[in-house]
Amino acid sequence: MILEDKTPNKATGHWKNVELEALKKGMEDWGPDWHRIAQVIPTRSWSQIVRKGKHMIDGSEVVLNSAAPMLPPDPGACK
Repeated sequence: MILEDKTPNKATGHWKNVELEALKKGMEDWGPDWHRIAQVIPTRSWSQIVRKGKHMIDGSEVVLNSAAPMLPPDPGACK
C-alpha cells in the first residue's frame, strides 16, 4: 500500500524548472540522500522528492556520482 504524503503548504502538480535543477544538482552532489536534498527544496514534500528522484534515476536523467555502484573490475581490461 502506498501512502500519499498530504503535507500542507507544499507544491503539487508539475515541477518547476528551478525545483528540477535543485533536485538534479542535489542528486549529483549527494546521491540519493533524500533528507539532505529535501532541505534545499522546501517547496516539495520528502515523498515527492523521493518519487521524482527515483524516476530521474530510472529514466537515466541523472548520473549519481557519489551513489554509483562499485562494479567489479573487468578481467579483460587488465591484459
